[in-house]
Amino acid sequence: MKTMPELNIDGFFDNVIIAQNGGNAMDWLSKHKPSLIILNILMPEMNGYELCKKIKSNNNTEDIPVILLTILSDSEEIIEGLSCGADSFITKPYNEKYLLSHIEKILSEKNGGIYQNLNFRMYYSPIQVG
Repeated sequence: MKTMPELNIDGFFDNVIIAQNGGNAMDWLSKHKPSLIILNILMPEMNGYELCKKIKSNNNTEDIPVILLTILSDSEEIIEGLSCGADSFITKPYNEKYLLSHIEKILSEKNGGIYQNLNFRMYYSPIQVG
């Protein structure tokens, strides 16, 4: 089992972009369109629920799949995560293969059942990784 900052998802994908908070993420998203966004719920400036709602309510980003990855595991938090538009909700700690299988399934569905190694994946955490 690994927590998000310890997971080397960069080794699985072409590009992984890390934003330190929701504001930085929205700034980056105004100029780029990733294949997938993985975000933590507990972040500075705006939490993951708020960021997910902004992503899903913006015409330029609404079709980007969002996975919420968090230590929060109460059923009400999961319901809130899914009702804000998240495509998946995964609790920490988690199995790396479990997360990667969710990523593959979501990207496969997005691409008509065919998974491709796409250009950008985003990962948001208030913790510097690297």
